[in-house]
Amino acid sequence: ASWPFSMRTLAHKFKSNSFSLISNNGFILTRARENLIEAKYVEKSSFDEIVRDPFGNESINNRTLYKEVNFTCSIDYPQIELRDFPRGLQSFNARLSEVTDFALALSSIKLDPFKWAEAIERSFPMRFRIDLARLSEVNLEDTVSATVVLSSASDIRGAYKRFAGKRKHFVDSLQIRLYQNGALFTLQLSENGTIRTVDFLPAEIVNTIRAAIPGAILPT
Repeated sequence: ASWPFSMRTLAHKFKSNSFSLISNNGFILTRARENLIEAKYVEKSSFDEIVRDPFGNESINNRTLYKEVNFTCSIDYPQIELRDFPRGLQSFNARLSEVTDFALALSSIKLDPFKWAEAIERSFPMRFRIDLARLSEVNLEDTVSATVVLSSASDIRGAYKRFAGKRKHFVDSLQIRLYQNGALFTLQLSENGTIRTVDFLPAEIVNTIRAAIPGAILPT
């Protein structure tokens, strides 16, 4: 992302477009600093649900759902990060563009998951392993391709090179396991720059993952 103005100004704009109980969408500012903002975008949707009992009688219940996007804005790379985000970000992107007076430039990234993982490994080499890889469009022969998952209780890099080294393919995601201070962490790294984990990640690991992104970006 390329922010058109300072974090202080951006925080003010989020406050001016705050979510409330009478609004359909808006922002909730969690924390604001000179170089960083933590906030969430909330979108409310209401609809009528028809419920039929065993005797065929119908009743109408009004339901309200809230979709939340937790995000961080900063002046440092990668400028914007989304956390626990739902599918479908069109509304979030549109409102973010509106808040920035349509001057915000967002661009997606595509990474080499192996380069990303190996950059992380250099900071956490002890017992580090890549034990799962999801490959797509693996060329088997003319007009024949496959989606393949390589998995093992140990590191799969040797098997990956033997199987896919000379075949045209795409690496969609990897699963890595790393240790820090005796604790095991399991993460999935995707080619679009997303991370999935059920573990609470210490700041040292998060910062390492973030710092490893630029060197793994594929040329467009």
